[in-house]
Amino acid sequence: MADAPFTVDDYVGLITSEHRGKARFTATVRATVQPAADTQAFLDDLPGAFDLDSAIGVQLDAVGAWVGISRLISIPLITVWFSWGIVGRGWGEGIWKGPYDPETGIYALDDDTYRKLIRLKILVNNWDGLTGSAASAFEDFYASDGSYPFILDNEDMSMTACISGARPPAIMFAIFAGRYVEFKPASVRILNVVPSVPNTPAFGFGVDNEYIAGWGTGSWVRDAEEAMIEELSV
Repeated sequence: MADAPFTVDDYVGLITSEHRGKARFTATVRATVQPAADTQAFLDDLPGAFDLDSAIGVQLDAVGAWVGISRLISIPLITVWFSWGIVGRGWGEGIWKGPYDPETGIYALDDDTYRKLIRLKILVNNWDGLTGSAASAFEDFYASDGSYPFILDNEDMSMTACISGARPPAIMFAIFAGRYVEFKPASVRILNVVPSVPNTPAFGFGVDNEYIAGWGTGSWVRDAEEAMIEELSV
């Protein structure tokens, strides 16, 4: 463990006997060494300021930039644009969308969520390429009440990342649908999907659990980004 940095009192304690107790001499020493003591204290605190466990604000942004992931997430706006077949957005209700009206907004993740996303990105950066380790990290990141994330190797140069059951919280759904962090081997296609009916397993043969189920229980999967946009627009 490194020694603690010298304080002003530590320096004052080094004054030799012939000058000790001389008020003006002591004041001069204090004024002279104060910048050095402040610099040492700052440098001593600097590693902790950028430690992933304790960094906040702009320091956490710097850690994210070093790892390779921003805290800014693009999410579809809940729109009020005119649309056929949607209650509350028909004639006399919906607003005509202009050519420059935005469809997405930028959301800055809070420190706790951003810290979690950085940890996932670190795992991706150091990934061993195995489906098992990817599936474990993917499930840990996206799991929430009623949600069942999983990854499948389709053995045809493609992988499926799916979140069955309940939709994850909106921000986590946006991270998943926006493909901000993916366990993707070179030249392998990733399909990010969700069941077309929320709170159901993905449809599949030969399996019957909360992740995948057959006729009467499972739902056909669809692209996660399309599902998110449609569900936020209703």
